[in-house]
Amino acid sequence: MVPFPNVEGGQWQVSTDGGMAPVWAHNSRELFYYQPASQVGSPAGSPPRLMSAEFTTSGSTFQRGRVTPLFAAPLRNYAYNARHPFYDVGPDDERFMLARPVGSGADELGFVLVQNFFEELKRLVPK
Repeated sequence: MVPFPNVEGGQWQVSTDGGMAPVWAHNSRELFYYQPASQVGSPAGSPPRLMSAEFTTSGSTFQRGRVTPLFAAPLRNYAYNARHPFYDVGPDDERFMLARPVGSGADELGFVLVQNFFEELKRLVPK
């Protein structure tokens, strides 16, 4: 991270093991990012996952806090490319929407959004 508008005023590392596709939390105290599979720390490494980095700011200072893995997210399961983010966070900073490809061909990319999933499930599979 770097400050704005004085981008020469400092630089701070947020990720502890690489990361990409950052998304700011609505609470202004967290940054979500995608961490690719890691080769650090264990023979098998860490799986690709969505991460949360807490932080505080004061004036021109930045202090990273706790970094927490949220859930596994292998890119092969999601529609990711460098120009389009494959996820976003809900207004409560607790729910995420991840884009998954529909169909088998690259030209068949589409999205299916299911709102109120559990209500729909109850309707389709009554007790």
